[in-house]
Amino acid sequence: MKKLAIVTILFLIGLHTDCQCLNGREEYENYFNKNISTLNPIEGFWNCRIRIKGYINNVLSADQSVSQYAEWAIIKEGSVFRACKISGGSSYDDIIKFTPTVNSNIFFLEKMVDGEFTTAKAIMTSDGVLEYSYKTGKSEIKIMFPKNIPGLEVYQQFVWIKTFPTDKTPITKPEESPLPKQKGSGSGFALSSNGLIATCYHVIENSDKIVIRGVNSDFNKTYKAKIIVTDKNNDLAIIQIDDSSFKTLGNIPYGLTEKTIDAGSSVFALGYPLRSTMGDEIKLTNGIISSKSGFKGDITRYQISVPVQPGNSGGPLFDSEGNVVGIISAKNILAENAAYAIKSNYLKDLIENLSNNLNLTTKSTIGMKSLADQVKTLKKFIYIIETN
Repeated sequence: MKKLAIVTILFLIGLHTDCQCLNGREEYENYFNKNISTLNPIEGFWNCRIRIKGYINNVLSADQSVSQYAEWAIIKEGSVFRACKISGGSSYDDIIKFTPTVNSNIFFLEKMVDGEFTTAKAIMTSDGVLEYSYKTGKSEIKIMFPKNIPGLEVYQQFVWIKTFPTDKTPITKPEESPLPKQKGSGSGFALSSNGLIATCYHVIENSDKIVIRGVNSDFNKTYKAKIIVTDKNNDLAIIQIDDSSFKTLGNIPYGLTEKTIDAGSSVFALGYPLRSTMGDEIKLTNGIISSKSGFKGDITRYQISVPVQPGNSGGPLFDSEGNVVGIISAKNILAENAAYAIKSNYLKDLIENLSNNLNLTTKSTIGMKSLADQVKTLKKFIYIIETN
């Protein structure tokens, strides 16, 4: 099969724009310098590189990369962030929108091509690096390949590198300075008595030190922990207490549900949100499964009506029987009572990657108890995850 001439069509991808972009690099630079103390980390100039893989009838037919595909300026527009093209890229104008979530490193990306929306999860994988990928929609494929190619599927992977502002960029007003970096805090829950704990990947991402607080409901005692295995794409991580003073987490009273549960099912979350103002006592919030899919139809997530806040990330979502059905991961800040939880079967898939087989509890032992009594039992197995 002759390879697809992907390089020659890279600059045909795009769409028309209606976002309020500034006029030229100088205006952007002035804006960034003027507002540098309050900029979101995603705001600034970015160089973008792209990798495209083309498959015909599931056979890889092309794999091409362009290291200097385009330069963009990302700027705040209302409650979202718009990407405005500075140079390079397609012969069209792209509409790219990044919507923030409760997780400061994760954004919901929307891109529109010829009236067709494409969505993806964009992750700040490290300081000044933004990554996302998606399967190309039919409208975009038609622009890339005007001639119909039966069986063609195209996947695009983007890596954006931030070039401005940097840590060395001078601040316009000497009396202003960026807010100091704060320690991270999330939630996690026990998987085994020997100290394995599940949480979200973004909770422990780029951490130099991980500390567990709240074991056996003791919030004064802390334990060091290490990363065992991660799944960045699904925002999951398994860590383990690695401390000579640690003994056991006890017998786990809940199981992980494998099947997808229905919309309308009652669920509740336990975790440690907004500790600076709410304190270290575990917080209970409840609601229902609003949808069996997440943002823009993401099948790896549930949409839930359970109220969550920063710090809930990595905490468990339980059904009425006290089984874990999901892991709290994000919140839609543009909607009331709309949050997202990773389905528990994706955590089970990650557990299978462990070198030692983990004997999970198969079913909750507290299903007949009242909600109040369930919480009394469950809170002993849900912990604060501190990172720095």
